[in-house]
Amino acid sequence: MAEKSDEIVALAAHDLREPLRVIRLRARQLLKSSSESLDPEGRGALEDILCTSEHMSCVIDDLLSLSRIGQKPQVMEEVDTREVLEQVVTNLAVSIRESGALITQRRLPLVRAQPFRLVQLLQNLVQNAISFCGDARPRIEIGAERRGTDWLFSVSDNGVGIEPRYHTEIFEPLRRVHGPRTVVGTGVGLAISRRIVESHGGRIWVSSEPGRGSTFYFTLPAPEAARRAPMARAEA
Repeated sequence: MAEKSDEIVALAAHDLREPLRVIRLRARQLLKSSSESLDPEGRGALEDILCTSEHMSCVIDDLLSLSRIGQKPQVMEEVDTREVLEQVVTNLAVSIRESGALITQRRLPLVRAQPFRLVQLLQNLVQNAISFCGDARPRIEIGAERRGTDWLFSVSDNGVGIEPRYHTEIFEPLRRVHGPRTVVGTGVGLAISRRIVESHGGRIWVSSEPGRGSTFYFTLPAPEAARRAPMARAEA
């Protein structure tokens, strides 16, 4: 059932891409050709169309990414999560600089994973922490500790927090609990994070209260444990 749902999502996303491309193209052409004749209201309307279509394009890309995770056999390799975090910090350099975010790390281990998926996972969680910082300077701490055959990772922040009744719902695609206009994002990032973790044989959850920040936890098999057992496929 999950594979069928992913197929439907992928087909719908591909079908939406072309009309959305036409909308963006025509809006840009109108702005360029009619810039002198447009009044402020007309220009504002076209700029809103462009902004909304750009957001829709990001949503489509994220839905396609979500549908592809776990579809093919995964080639795992030993990955240094310190290097993964370095790549995440580089990728998010603009957001980190603009928000003044302070990112600290504790012990980060070697795991057996797909490197680019691990970058995607940590990047989603760090960006999420920056986006939901409220008025405070974002302070994000990332660490890991050994728990049996797994590594337990934590990504903690000092943000606005999440009500307990939403702790499961936030991992569903396109679910927002803070309102659609308060942050930049597609509403798919945490769903992608869950799918990545589950495709590696782990699990993900959150501990949070309103006004007291959030800590996202996820597990990944230690390299020696991953060699002994096959990776689980993701399930929606």
